[in-house]
Amino acid sequence: MFHQLAYGFITLSSTIRGFYVTEVEVKSALRKRVPAECDQRMRKIRTLAISGILMFLGGFFLWNMDNIFCHHLIQARNQMKLPWSIILEGHGWWHILTGLGKRAVTQFPLQPEAWTEYFTNNIVWHTYRWYVYVIPEIL
Repeated sequence: MFHQLAYGFITLSSTIRGFYVTEVEVKSALRKRVPAECDQRMRKIRTLAISGILMFLGGFFLWNMDNIFCHHLIQARNQMKLPWSIILEGHGWWHILTGLGKRAVTQFPLQPEAWTEYFTNNIVWHTYRWYVYVIPEIL
């Protein structure tokens, strides 16, 4: 129980800190360097953070459903067999979605210099291809 509460606290506090850094430091740096494009770029940053939060919450929801309906899901997985039974592994999806979600939330908001350099000099560190708008592939 302790590790779940500690993980929840760390996740919540780092997400709140990420939003604070984004809204205060990144926004002010963007307003100084590229004032005409600041609002559009801040929308992109917020979209990344919100999509990360939604992925995280989706994984958390699936994990809780896995805990609640564990007996029924085990029976269904035994009938389905591999590889299809992987679909019903809520705990596994929790790891995947919370990892992707947390990465999206903390990817750039904690690095304001990286955002401003990225936007002012058009530097691209990673190029992504998105599947179903939630699963990124780094190209």
